[in-house]
Amino acid sequence: MIPNITRGSRMGGLMVYLASTDANKTKNAHSDPHLVAGDAAIMAWYDDGVLDRDDALAIAKHLDQPRKAYGVSVQIKDLQWDEAKKERVHVGYEEASVWHCSLSLRAAEGAQTEQQWGDIANDFVDSMGFTETSGKARCRWVAVNHGTSENGNHHIHLPVSLVREDGTKASTHGDY
Repeated sequence: MIPNITRGSRMGGLMVYLASTDANKTKNAHSDPHLVAGDAAIMAWYDDGVLDRDDALAIAKHLDQPRKAYGVSVQIKDLQWDEAKKERVHVGYEEASVWHCSLSLRAAEGAQTEQQWGDIANDFVDSMGFTETSGKARCRWVAVNHGTSENGNHHIHLPVSLVREDGTKASTHGDY
């Protein structure tokens, strides 16, 4: 399993990208974008149906609701390359309440079933401390499968809101 983690501030933009099937707007053409796991409310609403832009925006709104309700700001250091120093330097802070991880298999490993991806996603967010098993309030999250990449890698995406249901911030210490 190959993880790739990024941080950002636009849950709506990420979800629209993950639900997009327009090859002109995405680096890799997505097909059949659908959920394979997530919190109970999301899965009851969307289950395994194909997602469109409206679904993506509604899911993003649900995922982002605790952050907006509590007015919580999650920030990370903004590091930029300094040519004179030949190193990255701290220049400020940027919003980063959206944690996004793609979990990918090598093309030679083949594909997982939807159930297997769902189990992998649930185990992964549990182990990251984003669910109630951490002893803290849960983070809202989903797992999106949108087909095989142009390189033949079967993968899923895990968008997670880093603001928990009670308004506290989730730790991402050691996530890399």
